[in-house]
Amino acid sequence: MTDNPVANINKYELSYLVDHLLQAGRSSNVNQILFLETADGRNAWYEAKDRTIGTAEYRTDIHQAWAACQAYSDGFAAECRYALICSSLSGLAQRVLPEMLPALVSQRVWNLERAVAYARATPDIEARAEAEARLIPFMDKTDRENWVREAFESARSIENEASRANAFLLLVSLTPDAKPNILLEGLSENTRRANTPYARRHAGQLLIKAARHIPVAWLQEVIECYRTLEDETPLALVLLLPESDRKAGIEAAIADSRRNVDQESGASRLALLAAALAGKVPRLQHRRLVREAYDASPASFTKEHSKCCPRNQ
Repeated sequence: MTDNPVANINKYELSYLVDHLLQAGRSSNVNQILFLETADGRNAWYEAKDRTIGTAEYRTDIHQAWAACQAYSDGFAAECRYALICSSLSGLAQRVLPEMLPALVSQRVWNLERAVAYARATPDIEARAEAEARLIPFMDKTDRENWVREAFESARSIENEASRANAFLLLVSLTPDAKPNILLEGLSENTRRANTPYARRHAGQLLIKAARHIPVAWLQEVIECYRTLEDETPLALVLLLPESDRKAGIEAAIADSRRNVDQESGASRLALLAAALAGKVPRLQHRRLVREAYDASPASFTKEHSKCCPRNQ
């Protein structure tokens, strides 16, 4: 930075100099500033703003200057140059993986303001949602909810169901306690948007995985969301309920598994449920459930077992 001609101007000047000059009609001075180079040929204004504020404000300066060039006839060369700069910025926004942002901030390679600007400038929506989510733990309490909302809007804009589910899961898992209700709304909305078997599968997996990170007060609503997808009570979520509500949830899960026990898939679900409830229900109840699941095993299994292991005559 010692060879940067704008290295010594303060943060206020970095933020507002271009805007003030444009308001004064001094577009040519703006062009001179924005095209300045460091001793090694790098853009001086970009270097100064990127290190101090971040690329988002630099991008704003470029767009404002570009628009101002269109107001006078001899501004075509500057317009072309600004177009090339914008193209370069899009490429720069893909150089750092979202996973790197926490390390860059925690090790003070970047300040938080620069990381935020980088995340917002990321053109790919999936990468942007991940970058924004990974910065949540670094936000102070006064800014966190607004930042979570911004990350939420990016996540909900993802079209691919699996990628959107992964983005929501990361968002829920990285948001500290006292999670804003918008995250619960996001889980519910994602469930409503699931209108294909593929989408329903990913929406259901999201609810199961997210359950470990959400407040207990949300569990009943999340369980209802799951029931709309799979028409069964998810035992994995029921077991996270307070003890006072858990018994009724377990009974509902057992009843759901019994409903289609005459089908092979239903019998398998009952068997899996019986195995999962070991130690979770009274021993006598569990023994009866295991016996019921065994008796409901498909007849085809019994026949094949008889062929392979005939009784001694």
